[in-house]
Amino acid sequence: MSATQDLHDRVLAGQLVSGLGFQTTDTDLEALRDLVRDLPIPRDESGKQSRPLRIIEVGSWVGESAMAMIEACQNRVGTTVDGGPGQPEQCCNEPIAVEIYCVDAWSRAIATGLEPIIDSVQGSDGLYGLFLRNVQPYLAHPTQRIIPIRLPSFTASGLFKPGFADLVWIDGDHSPSAVAMDIEAWQPIVRPLGTLCGHDYDEVNQTVDAKLADREVLETGESIWYCQMGGQTRGAGEHAVTIDTVLAEMGPRPTRKRNVLLVQPLYDRGACDAGARDQYNAHRASRSGKYHVLMPGILQGSLLGFVCNHLWALGLYGYERGQVDDWAMQHADVEPPDGWLDLMMAERDRVGADILAAAIPLKDNSGDTSTALSNPRDPWTVTKLSMRQIAMLPETFSIDDLPLEGHPELAGTQLLINTGLMVVKLGDWALKIKGALNNQSHSGELATCFTVYDRIIRTQGPDGLGQYTCQTMSEDWNFARMANALGLKVFCTSKPFITHYGRQGFTNATHRNRFAPVGALSPEQRAAIEQANQELAAEAPHREVLAPA
Repeated sequence: MSATQDLHDRVLAGQLVSGLGFQTTDTDLEALRDLVRDLPIPRDESGKQSRPLRIIEVGSWVGESAMAMIEACQNRVGTTVDGGPGQPEQCCNEPIAVEIYCVDAWSRAIATGLEPIIDSVQGSDGLYGLFLRNVQPYLAHPTQRIIPIRLPSFTASGLFKPGFADLVWIDGDHSPSAVAMDIEAWQPIVRPLGTLCGHDYDEVNQTVDAKLADREVLETGESIWYCQMGGQTRGAGEHAVTIDTVLAEMGPRPTRKRNVLLVQPLYDRGACDAGARDQYNAHRASRSGKYHVLMPGILQGSLLGFVCNHLWALGLYGYERGQVDDWAMQHADVEPPDGWLDLMMAERDRVGADILAAAIPLKDNSGDTSTALSNPRDPWTVTKLSMRQIAMLPETFSIDDLPLEGHPELAGTQLLINTGLMVVKLGDWALKIKGALNNQSHSGELATCFTVYDRIIRTQGPDGLGQYTCQTMSEDWNFARMANALGLKVFCTSKPFITHYGRQGFTNATHRNRFAPVGALSPEQRAAIEQANQELAAEAPHREVLAPA
């Protein structure tokens, strides 16, 4: 049987004809489903979905990708309900309500050589008729509707108000001028924190990158590009995260849930590991349903301290207005496990911490971490803890768990944490003004922020010439110093399994003080490393005094 006859028979049999020469691969269809599954569901105070998700597809062809997005909404939970006194909320397995607006001219101008076959079955409607037949069950569906809009892309964009859509999927004309026009026309239609995405990135990447130069464009599947509107600008000098807009998107506070603002600073796009990027996801961070996770998006800039402060200020703004309870941060080169937010929030509450940070290895084979002890005699001198030393301590520990008793010279030693993966319980302490702490005049400068200090020390060498030493105090350690100065309970934990990515990955599971560089570890390999770490902790003969150098 010829390919032409086979296609004719499939059309007659009523089968959805995938692609018709423009087929989307199964990998990309699943990646598109994931983008839809990751969209936040608008809910009212009772936990019910307050409105349908709104998706616009630019370039629908025969309906293959529209049906994939419908399938994604059929596999999500749309409602949470009260579980009764003292009981957690219950999830009702109701499909997500969605409206998919399919924009296409369905013109014969795009020649495929298949038109005679299609027309023989569909008549004068051709491709449009085939599209209608493929999506027919959803043209009048009560909760999951497909709405065809038979207009050119630019004309159709004028039908929608700015901020209308949760997601816009661009897969129409792939010529550079058409792609540029589609992005210009549809970008304003995406709501703040919504997703703008498209297909065939390998063909259109230059145009996409040029039109979205102020955004962090990411890739998924085989050839899908996407970016989140709001909070992803490349220039740190631009206030891309509009705080009022983010709070407006939060909507009514869910009953009995804590609002957690989850942020991600990004210094270098090249350092944003795919696994870490994928884990910056509310559904992967929290699986328990205990928290309402709010995500302003990835904020990128060359000044990391400024970027972190911008995201910190966003949390403070929300806390002061009663809409944010907790602040969590995941760096773009740190890959935690699914459910890490649930784990760390529970551990933070168990030990009564104000701030809990994960123990994260350095990006080398030293075995050291960026968790450290301050030197009370010299703020520029710190002692980094190795994973072997951390293995001798409780899984979650504070400065009080270190064996410093009997060493008066170590009085005042502070625990300095890495902020690559951390959770913070916000309180009025976060709003304290620096000068007011000492009854000094002030200009409103806060007592907590992310600050980097650098200096160069010149000493005289044996030849009489100067020798130079460069020193830095990172924003992580300075933030921890400020927190300790406020009397906060600062803890570190090695409980979540973490991979820290540089040129390769390094995990916080160690054996014999050596880190395991990872590429793609299997679950069995990760379990073996975790077991080795447990054995290491069990065999520790004593606790060493971890004194600053």
